[in-house]
Amino acid sequence: MLAGGGFDATPTVTLSAGAYSLPIGNYTAVVAFSNVTTGIAQNRQFALQIVPSMPPTIVAPPASQSIAVTSNVTFSVTASGTPPLNYQWQVNTTNINGATNASLILTNVGFSDAGTYTVTVMNTHGSTNATAMLTVGIRPRSRFSRKTWKRSGGQTRCSV
Repeated sequence: MLAGGGFDATPTVTLSAGAYSLPIGNYTAVVAFSNVTTGIAQNRQFALQIVPSMPPTIVAPPASQSIAVTSNVTFSVTASGTPPLNYQWQVNTTNINGATNASLILTNVGFSDAGTYTVTVMNTHGSTNATAMLTVGIRPRSRFSRKTWKRSGGQTRCSV
């Protein structure tokens, strides 16, 4: 019964994992119920899928990267396992606030962002993790950045 005296028209079925032992697969279930007010009996049919309970597994770990200071970088992980999968990223063993997705995006990276990045993937059946290194360096200068090329009278000259 709902607040205000009404009835919820959507029945809820809860199965205890210890009470039933069905092989993995797809099933059709029929729920029979009676409305005590009207006395009308009804059957509702729905699909039921039994899936294995699996701890998370990392399918594709994040890749280590070397980038120039002020660049942007993205670390990504692909994982499988019984949903929902939860993610937590760390840098040098410290949790990164709000970094709870399969991808971690860092913008305008500084030298202090260099380090070991670890992602932990969790569900109710366990957890696993993977690491990637971020190396931050200075953007290399071009060998030709200070040279000036001039063309005059059919000849090309280079001055430094």
